[in-house]
Amino acid sequence: MTDVPRLWKITCERVRLSKGGYETRGRYWGVGAPLYRVTYFCPGEGWFTGEYRAENAKAARAMFAVDFVKEIQKRSADERRERDHDRLH
Repeated sequence: MTDVPRLWKITCERVRLSKGGYETRGRYWGVGAPLYRVTYFCPGEGWFTGEYRAENAKAARAMFAVDFVKEIQKRSADERRERDHDRLH
């Protein structure tokens, strides 16, 4: 499992769905494995939220950690490209 910096708490809540697969706000998710919403605040980067179909909250947090690291790496690469572009032009 990929570690997420532990500066702030990761929240993970199960999203309650109707039998038809709708959450209380009306968004359709379909039916299947339980749905979890994971949220994390990273200083300097902002809020990250993801929804995951998982057997339990621990598995959802693990999926989130992988996505979080990929997103941070993508942002870092994008920032490097912008700096390089600005420096060359």
